[in-house]
Order: sequence, then structure tokens, then C-alpha cells
Amino acid sequence: MKKNNMDTTLTIFRRHCPNKKIEDGVFIQMLEVTQSPRIIKCHFPLEILPPHLLEKVKVVYVTRNPKDMIVSYYHLLKYLTFFNYKGSLEKHAKEVISDEAMFGPFWRHVHQAWEKRYHPNLHFIFYEDLKKDIMGELGKLSDFVGINLTEQQKQNIVEHTSFSNMKHRGEPVKGEGLFNEEVK
Repeated sequence: MKKNNMDTTLTIFRRHCPNKKIEDGVFIQMLEVTQSPRIIKCHFPLEILPPHLLEKVKVVYVTRNPKDMIVSYYHLLKYLTFFNYKGSLEKHAKEVISDEAMFGPFWRHVHQAWEKRYHPNLHFIFYEDLKKDIMGELGKLSDFVGINLTEQQKQNIVEHTSFSNMKHRGEPVKGEGLFNEEVK
């Protein structure tokens, strides 16, 4: 997170959570005071989320082709210096396949959501489907969440989330020593 973004986050935290401690979790405490409906993004598997989650909230689960995920994940590990990952792509692929990779196991994670894909409060999306037909997928997502996006709103989302626009806006996280500049 850029320093200015962190400063802004802490300012908002202090305003909305007076007398709360940063070390008790800025975002968790801010969620507690945020009015519904709200959006919470995480990478957690369903098994470690509250057991009756799908009875209470809507969940959008996005996954991608395992080969693409492995390559993308490998580049993330190599790019972020705090992971200090020294393995090859082949080694990383074997770690993911054998469920020995950091932040795994991938297969069980996806399988749990796949088993619940017909639950009325779970919307299962493949990243590749988004790439192939983003307007169609945004329509399905709009229906699932119940917000009835207009065609213009969907087009605005497409524009805002395009690779070129996100690249133009700059990286959301910067920090000296945080990135392995040789990986770029």
C-alpha cells in the first residue's frame, strides 16, 4: 500500500474506531463499524470461514485455470522480496500439484467451493470466463448480487478494470525493498 494510502486508511480507522488499537486489526475493526451491505475480499478457503456463512451472506468465488494460476503465483512469489522464493517454476508447479505450496492447498480450496456451486448464495466464476465474456459475466454477477447494473455501468467497470487502466493508475503497493526489481 502506498504511504499516502496507508495514512488515509489509518486516518479513517481513527475516525471510525476511536479508542481502538491498530494491532487488534485495522480492517477487521473497520468492518465491524461498516454498515451493510458491504464487500469483504479474502483468499480463505470455505472451510476456515464461519460454518453457516452461505446461509447468511452471498459469496462470489473466483478461480482460474490451474496452469495460469501456477505461473501467476510463481511470478508473485519471485517478485515480492519478503517471500524470498528461490525455486524454479518447475519446482513451484510440483509444490502446488502436491499441495505443498505456501497458501495451499489449492485443490481442496477449489473443490470445496465447486461442491457448493449450486448453492443459491454462492456464485462460482472462472477467471477465463470473465476474460472471454466480461459483459455476460458482469450481467450474471449483477443478477446474483441484485444490483441491476445498466449497460453503461458494466462498460464503466470493463474500462476501469482493464489492464491498461490499472497499469496507468500505477501499482497499489510500493515500498523500498518490497519488490525484486530483477523480476520485472
